[in-house]
Amino acid sequence: MTKALMSVLAASLLLFGCKKEESTTTDGAGVPEYETVRLGEIKCDIDGVPRSFIGPGTNTEIYDDDYIGSSNGKMIQIGRTDENASFFLINILKDLDAMPIPSTYVDGKNDEFDATPVSDVDFAISYTEFLEGFSFSYTGHFKSDMKLTVTSKTGDVIKGTFEGWMFSDVFDFSTDELYDSIRVTNGEFKIQLKRGDILSEAETF
Repeated sequence: MTKALMSVLAASLLLFGCKKEESTTTDGAGVPEYETVRLGEIKCDIDGVPRSFIGPGTNTEIYDDDYIGSSNGKMIQIGRTDENASFFLINILKDLDAMPIPSTYVDGKNDEFDATPVSDVDFAISYTEFLEGFSFSYTGHFKSDMKLTVTSKTGDVIKGTFEGWMFSDVFDFSTDELYDSIRVTNGEFKIQLKRGDILSEAETF
């Protein structure tokens, strides 16, 4: 074997024999550069304004596999406050262990009142501004139109996305309309779940 061929083989081993390490670079806020949401955060744009719900304040992150409030006895509940004491709550009435990944749940807007019991819906989302006294929700509201996708549940860390319209039953005197609304886009969540009893440890609907 010539010296030239030996040199080529040695160079090949150096080039292809080394395993590239995965990058752990973050963006300065503790978010890996390949992700856009922090662990423990619910985030979205509300009427085009970016909002981040990561505390301090009331937080809930629980999976209850014996929940009396749903028809299948299952409830995933994640909720976070922001610095203005606003609260964003997501309830997913599904079996965490049996849930395929990804899973997408959609509820279209209805022309008439939706009489579906809350216990039979796939998911429910609410957004409350406590200081302003406003609350917007998708929980079988006949004008709401929401979509939620769970993209990961590894190690009981639940990740996903959501978007759509949420409505309030509060009369809006500025527009003389009963159902004020907000548009939710770019919604994401990444929450470490605990397994336990929602009724004793967390807020419910």
